[in-house]
Parts: sequence; C-alpha cells; structure tokens
Amino acid sequence: MSEPASAAVGRPLAKVRAIVHAPIAAPLLGAEASFADRHAWLRDEVGSQAARVAEALHDGARLHLICTSMLSKVATGWDEPRQSFFDAVTARSGQRPAGLLQAYQCAGWGYAIRFAAQHTDCRWLTLTILDADLHELFSGEYEVNLGRIGYGVTTVALELPPGMVPPDCDGPLPNHGFTDMLHALRARRKATGPATTFLPFMPEGLDGIARRSIGDRMAPNLHADHGHCFGADPWIGLLERLRVQAPAAAERVVLGSFAFSGYYAIGSVEVGPWTSVELREAPMCEGQSS
Repeated sequence: MSEPASAAVGRPLAKVRAIVHAPIAAPLLGAEASFADRHAWLRDEVGSQAARVAEALHDGARLHLICTSMLSKVATGWDEPRQSFFDAVTARSGQRPAGLLQAYQCAGWGYAIRFAAQHTDCRWLTLTILDADLHELFSGEYEVNLGRIGYGVTTVALELPPGMVPPDCDGPLPNHGFTDMLHALRARRKATGPATTFLPFMPEGLDGIARRSIGDRMAPNLHADHGHCFGADPWIGLLERLRVQAPAAAERVVLGSFAFSGYYAIGSVEVGPWTSVELREAPMCEGQSS
C-alpha cells in the first residue's frame, strides 16, 4: 500500500485543522468503576471531542473514523455495544462514525486517512484514536516491554485536498514493523528533504535506534511524560509542539507509527496558523475533587 517516496514531491498534503487529546489515568474512573461506566465515559468523550473539532471543519462531505489498538472486544466485537457507542457519539457530535479500525493497531490512523483520501469523496475527516484498558487486564503485560503505558482519547480534524499525498502504509510483516517504518522514513526524507518528525513515545533503547537511523529534526521523545500512548503518540507530540510554538506559516511535518503485528504508517501533513490544539484534563476518579 506504499508508493515511491518521490511521488510525494509537489503534491498537496492533508491539513491539520485541530487536535484534541484527553489523557486517561488508569484505571479509568477509579478501581471501583464498572465496565458500563467506563464504556459510557469513553463514548461521551469521543462524541464531545468530535463536536469540538467540527468547529474547524467546513460544510461538505465529511467522514468520522475511529481507530484503536486495544479497546475491549466486549465494546467492539458485538453489534449492540458497538451500535450504542456510535449512537452516543452521534448524539453529541451530530455525525455517526463510519467505522472502527482495530486490526492495524497503532498504525490504524494511517490506513484511515489513506482510505478516506483514496476511496471516498470526503474532504473533511474526523479521526479519533482511543485506547483504554477497560478490564484492567493488559497494562502490566505492555509495560514489561514498553515501560510506562498511557491511555486516552485523541481526535484530529483533517482537510483532505484532492490529489493529496496519502500516508505510506504496509504490513503485516511480523517483527519488522519498526525497522520497516525507519526504512520508509529515510526514503521519504531522501525524496522530499527533512522535516520535523514525530514518532512513537518509546523507551530509550528503541528511541535511540530511531534517532540514529533517522538523524536530525526529530521531535522530543515524550515517553517519560505520557508513556507509550499507542497510535496517538505522534499526534500528541505534534499537539505538544504546537502548544509551545504555533507556526506563523504553513509547515510540513511527518508522523510515524508502527504496530508489533507488523503494520506501519508514515504521513506527511501540513500545520499552520489555522491549526488549533487542546489538551484536556484526565477524568476524575469517583470521589476525587478537582
């Protein structure tokens, strides 16, 4: 699903109109919260964020796609809870999600953008990335390999111009997603020139390999601040950068993600003075005061 990096030269890029992120402090809503309460908070937050970023989108063909690496199959694998999730999002945002991508894990956002750009008439995409350990079953296993884990809901509003450069996506190539992502990043930099690059938040060992492989203009590794937040990492990194330094003019940046199942996604996007960002507070546990 990739194309030669040279094909990106001179073509328009997706424009980032807004990014919103709400971190989740595990366990979501506290140790005594029920699955139903956690599920309800997630769907309400997705709908609230979708409504928020809709302010940055214009009239015309729109699409809302949701990506996740580890959301419980109890929430996604049966029709009734999945439809109730979509119903709640629709009630808050006025737009029903068109689909939920889970198979591509952390690289799902790239496949979502690519699908919207190449296979629909959509010019405005709402992209949600959400990950939460609703059953408190998986955090320990992930942290053995990735150190600190972060959860949250992240929503991105994108303008997709005709003829835009789609993300490079490939896989599954088990045990090769990380190295293949780095090879593809180097090829893109060689063809288009270096741009500030946002990668997953990783422990020092993996992050060091990436920085030695890619070179300069790498955004900070925020693993110590956020943990590894699955597919949301590069978007959170971009949000944090824009909170500190809003661009005065259009700027091209590159985002990359990989999944341990062997998928990867690399996307060049454009940010500018039109890009709004919002970092929300984590939800409170029951009985906790602000």
